[in-house]
Amino acid sequence: MKKINILLWVPLRPGSHWTAEGIAQTIEHILSEISEVNITVLVNKEHYSVLKQIFEEQDNINIVPLSFRWLLFKKELKSPKKPKYDSRYFDIETLSVNKNLLNTIFKKISKKISNIIDSLGIFSYGTRLKIFTNLHKYGYFRKYHKTWVPVPIIPWIDQLRGETILSFWDPFGFEYRDFSDVAIFLHKNFLIILNSVTHIVTQSNNNKEYLVKMFQLDPNKISVIYLGYPNYAPLLDRHTLAIKDKDLLIQKWEEKIVKSNNINDYFIKIHKEFINHSLLFRLKKRLTPKTQILMISTQFRPYKGFETLFKTLDKLIKEYSSDMYFIFTGIVPKKLKDQYSHFHENIIEINRVSNKQHALLYKIADLTLHPSYAEGGLGCFPQFESASVGTPCLVNRGRHTDEMVLELNENLKHIVYDFTDVNSLYSAICQILNSQEHQKENIQNIMNSYRSWKEASKEYETLFLQENI
Repeated sequence: MKKINILLWVPLRPGSHWTAEGIAQTIEHILSEISEVNITVLVNKEHYSVLKQIFEEQDNINIVPLSFRWLLFKKELKSPKKPKYDSRYFDIETLSVNKNLLNTIFKKISKKISNIIDSLGIFSYGTRLKIFTNLHKYGYFRKYHKTWVPVPIIPWIDQLRGETILSFWDPFGFEYRDFSDVAIFLHKNFLIILNSVTHIVTQSNNNKEYLVKMFQLDPNKISVIYLGYPNYAPLLDRHTLAIKDKDLLIQKWEEKIVKSNNINDYFIKIHKEFINHSLLFRLKKRLTPKTQILMISTQFRPYKGFETLFKTLDKLIKEYSSDMYFIFTGIVPKKLKDQYSHFHENIIEINRVSNKQHALLYKIADLTLHPSYAEGGLGCFPQFESASVGTPCLVNRGRHTDEMVLELNENLKHIVYDFTDVNSLYSAICQILNSQEHQKENIQNIMNSYRSWKEASKEYETLFLQENI
């Protein structure tokens, strides 16, 4: 049977990151398990080499750039040059380039030139995207049976021809006043896009209900496909997974290889990695046999519940133990650190880590807390990332956890707490820190509800194969 062809339309704007971004990683997970469908992924030139490398072993995945060269001659872009600067060969001579007198003199001129280049890059991107969109509109891509658009903010989606599937991840941009500036723009565009596409796929029934009630969409136009969950255990060897000693685990922290063709960009990246190592060195020097560590793996957003969480952290420091440290993978707002300055030393901010480094942070911790009031899917990724390496997790109650308990496993209600009830959460944290039985039960409840990316991918594949969606 001849495979059908799907066009994945994801040419993100210039300056957008691909590596370590949530939606990008979700796309990678879904594509990696699809085998019965041929997929051509249209991406911005900046992301071409990254995806080409990721899917080089997968014959049914073809990566094409938003490029006139490919459009006219069907030629691939040239492979990127080997990075000139690599942290494996880092030395002081490399840094000396940054102190060049000419570099200092022409810094302002270079910045202006850079701004002009960036503006030209955006203009070039917009021109290429508009041409590709018009070609799609007038049938140039007619060999593709369906077009999947996983990022709804790409311009001119409503002009794409034929069957188009749009992903809708969450409604947070409309639900919080903090996003009111962009919400006006998004509202107008979503009204057009949501009504123009053939079908919409989202990751929870809560999202579907929002689309039906707030945008008056036909429920039959929307499919719910739950995403898979991460499993970090394969990233660590058996010996590491068995280690309990925090000192030994910190010693196993590996350097993330930093590469760049630009000396300034390279130094910024190497500096950030250096700071992460320095923060762990600081933590290592404060460890005692009684030290306990809590992991908070999320970015600061209006709905992430940092302010509420800090009330509990404050109570833990004052009433449970001052020999407790909090590892954050996001930046803690300065106002919170000022407000709770008496335990500023107990806050360790480790940012922009590799998956393996991330897994090791979970392993170092005694407990993970996820304070978010809302997530787009069922539960949250950190509960599975944490439990998969043997660290228990407690999560804040929200609609994402209500649906998780209902749809995945009723026993998951035991990992869910109302984080605004400081006394109740404090008691739960103390209980789980002091009871191996409760730790094992927590981990077991989470991992018994694990859903693989293969399951999610097969549901996407079924949707792609379905006729007249």
